[in-house]
Amino acid sequence: MTWRPGIIRINGCPAKRIHIAWRGFASVLVALSCTEAVERSPAPDHEYQSRTVWKAGADVPQLSLRSKTTYCPSGSSRSDCWALDNGTPKDAFVTTNGHVVFFDHKAGLVEMDSAGHHVADLGRLGTDPGSYRRVTSLGGSAARTFTMWDPFLDRLTVIKPGQKPRTAWVKDPRVEAVLAADTFAVALSVPAAEAPGVRVLATIASILPNGKLSSSIATVVALATTRKKREIQAIPSFFWPRPIWSLGQDGSVTYVPPDTSLRIEVYDSAGHPKLLVTGELPFPGEPVTQREIRERQESFYQTVMHEPMLPAGSCNLTVQSTDTLDSNIQCATARFLDAVGKRSPRLHPPITDVVSIAPQGFWVKTSRIRSDSATWLVADNTGKLVGSVMLKVAERPIGHHRALIAIADSTDGRTSVSWREVIQ
Repeated sequence: MTWRPGIIRINGCPAKRIHIAWRGFASVLVALSCTEAVERSPAPDHEYQSRTVWKAGADVPQLSLRSKTTYCPSGSSRSDCWALDNGTPKDAFVTTNGHVVFFDHKAGLVEMDSAGHHVADLGRLGTDPGSYRRVTSLGGSAARTFTMWDPFLDRLTVIKPGQKPRTAWVKDPRVEAVLAADTFAVALSVPAAEAPGVRVLATIASILPNGKLSSSIATVVALATTRKKREIQAIPSFFWPRPIWSLGQDGSVTYVPPDTSLRIEVYDSAGHPKLLVTGELPFPGEPVTQREIRERQESFYQTVMHEPMLPAGSCNLTVQSTDTLDSNIQCATARFLDAVGKRSPRLHPPITDVVSIAPQGFWVKTSRIRSDSATWLVADNTGKLVGSVMLKVAERPIGHHRALIAIADSTDGRTSVSWREVIQ
């Protein structure tokens, strides 16, 4: 890899001298600014270029979707999904030119064009530079330059057919998540706190060629998941969402702070606060039931202890047990999950997922579930609600190309994708 020094000047501001490894990461430098060393705070509401208030009871038209192209469903031979016939694709990503890239644990990354035809296999599975073990975010340009994030290896890789792959290891322990779009990638960096669940100021920043983070694009409110002095992940509470955010193909970031009140923040590619949505959903929020809390407790207990949760009343949840060591561990886990349940909100967050379709707007998933279908609200680029869409719980929009929306369906653990047209 050849390194060359250079001075980057952005928006008229000279950034410090850095090393640029290759053009594939050049676009991630857009976040550098004159105030690099200054600790930033969340933008006050009045600094957003525009603000929209959603109102309870608002009349939101129901939209429908018409399927145009579907490929890689289980057992289908209607498309060139031969590379995935014996696999179980777990994720799918939309590139700028309307191609879809599947990730499969056996086949790796498989690129399909907008008609569902096989284009190429990208990179290879493994740990060598340029390879990957798991891809959870991927962006691709019209020139077929692919930027991908591998959380197993903490590695960002850029692949361009016919060229040597380029890699950056991201070792910052504060990095909670990474998103990629087109040829750039951004990370959400969440600091540790005295206790999990404490509100902290997180930063959204680009990833530089050396794997470090640039100066902050935006400062946002998040919940800490890591305790200071003990670098362990913990459960702050049930039904608080993990970071909900989306990266648009134009570099804009849509972020939803973890709260039971409605707030959607949109920042442009330079980090300027562009749009703020507040108010209420058109329909009442969904309450959290005691049954849901119990189900979450049982699920986490099963994950940690590898056995069913103890029946209610087996442990004193307020006094330390004097039973055997094994019982102490079991009861300590039960007490911890009881405390988590008690501090959990009793109202589902208004938004549980967000997908940017910039520059046209964004889609948000609500906590309203009816007959195995979830309500998604569709907003334009001004934040105005233009309609709602019902999707299966296992379905999720993953991107757009021109007037079509790509919907991924992970029913039965196998991801397929269909291009759909929105019908008014």
